[in-house]
Amino acid sequence: MAGPASIVRTIHLLQLRIQDLEEKLARLPRQIQTQHNKVSYQEKVLEERKEELAQARSDNSDRERELKDLHQAIEKYERQRRQASTTKEMNALGTEIEHATERIAQLEEAVLLGLEEIEEKIPTIPEQEAVVARVKKERDEFLATTEERETSMREL
Repeated sequence: MAGPASIVRTIHLLQLRIQDLEEKLARLPRQIQTQHNKVSYQEKVLEERKEELAQARSDNSDRERELKDLHQAIEKYERQRRQASTTKEMNALGTEIEHATERIAQLEEAVLLGLEEIEEKIPTIPEQEAVVARVKKERDEFLATTEERETSMREL
């Protein structure tokens, strides 16, 4: 026959076990939210990388368009220079051609750097997509095991 001390000890241990289970149950919503936040963060990073790549492509396209416009302007200046009647006009058009040529050199360098930047950004998209898929899988596995644990804890 169990004595009063043994019964009190058993009741105390059961109360501690109940308290522990209640704490674990109380933590589950935060843990679930943390998993959702991880997925959201990685998806946000993926979208930012896609936007950065799109912006880099757009910027490079703008520079290429400006290059084309400058080449056309130089052709126009050359035609005007051939038709110029005074030395002053010829010198002014020559200066315009020089400025356009300098700007073309700058833009060509910027286009090359832009292409390098794009080439660096392209591989990061599939890598980040893989990270998102992995985090989603981890979240789904966590949610599946969480439901099982919650059910078993509530039964106790």
